[in-house]
Formats: sequence, structure tokens, C-alpha cells
Amino acid sequence: MDQLDKTWAKIVMKCWNDESFKKRAIANPAEVLKEHGFTTPTPIHYKVVEEKNANETYGYLSLPMTPKASELDKALKMLEEEIRQTKGPGFCHIWSLIIAKSWQDPAFRKRTISNPEEVLKEHGFVSNSKARLKVIEEKAGEHFLHLTLPKKPASTELAEEELRQVGGWCYSCNGI
Repeated sequence: MDQLDKTWAKIVMKCWNDESFKKRAIANPAEVLKEHGFTTPTPIHYKVVEEKNANETYGYLSLPMTPKASELDKALKMLEEEIRQTKGPGFCHIWSLIIAKSWQDPAFRKRTISNPEEVLKEHGFVSNSKARLKVIEEKAGEHFLHLTLPKKPASTELAEEELRQVGGWCYSCNGI
């Protein structure tokens, strides 16, 4: 589990027991992450997606909108540089490859949105999370990493690793 996951798991547990803290975490996740020792890299912005149903848990993936035709080559070059820096085969490397392909192939983009698990598996990534995946398409001017705030389970206290499995996860590994 990486540092963001560990920090977010602690924040989620605190949100479950403190409604005013939860409201603050939803309103300003970067500030709350910083208070808990996680330094937020710029220009990443965070958005909290609150789960309403404890029986269905999702992990959210941000899919940047396709750049305008006049900007596509520049955006692809930036993404290619990011892909080189991530040095596969980790999630960020694979997701960046999927983003690049989705920008060039509308049918692939549609399939990525409708069945992200299958597309990720085809690219060599299989999640061990119990969360189902949902893709959030970014709109113009948005560049967010979406964090999942799962609904508090009715009966049990969860350890951090269990929370990671039940609570899902969310990534957008690029700043494009």
C-alpha cells in the first residue's frame, strides 16, 4: 500500500466517526491530506467521491478528456514522457497507455468507460481490490485525482488493509 493509500485509509476511518471532519475532508481533501502527513504534489487536485451504498464499492479512475485535434500531438508527447518515467508495468504506466489509446480511438475509449476491468486486464493489470471500477471522464479544465470515501460498514471495524480492499481506490496518474 503506498503512502497516499495509507493516509487516505486513516482519513476515511476518521470521517466515519466525525461528521464535521468528514465535511472538511470532502470540501478540502488536499488540506486534510497535508494535515495527516501526505504532501500533495502540484498540480494535482483532489476530489472526494462519497459512496452512498455500503454493499457496492467502487474504485474510480479519471480519464482525461481527449485534447482538441490541434493539441493532440503535444498532449501525446507529454503522455509519452510520463509513460517513459513510470517505467512499467505498474498501474500508472498501464493507465497512461490506456489514456493515450483512448484519445486516438473513440471505440476503445467507450469500451474503457464501460468495462475498465477488462481493458486493464488486456493491458496486464489485474486488481486485487474487491471494488468494482468506474471511469470518470474529466471535463474541460478538470484535472483531478478522485478519492473514494466508502460508506461506513454497519457491523465491523476494518484494519487499514481491509479498508483498502473494501474501500476501493482511485487514481489518475497524469497531470495532463
